[in-house]
Amino acid sequence: MSGLRLIVPPASGRRETLAVAALVAAIAVGAVAVVSLHRETAEASVLPGWQIDLRHELNAAEQGLTADLLNAVAEIPFLDDPSAESLAGEGIPPFAQDATAETRG
Repeated sequence: MSGLRLIVPPASGRRETLAVAALVAAIAVGAVAVVSLHRETAEASVLPGWQIDLRHELNAAEQGLTADLLNAVAEIPFLDDPSAESLAGEGIPPFAQDATAETRG
């Protein structure tokens, strides 16, 4: 051994950290660009006089009844006899007389 010393610097993650930071910045810029290009402005629409706003113009019981009817609409086409009696027999609210129907009145 000739007494030659070789100094090896410790491993550094600086390049990898910079590459990851640049990738994150590029993804963030891309996401902002996509969102800004696809932005739609929400315009307040005025309802005609014969329509009501289901969120604000109904009380809690009426909103519950409306929610039940909207859920029942999906099941009615699959029934052979969509009368109120058959819907009650199937247990579909609001036609079925159950605990929720009694609490709503």
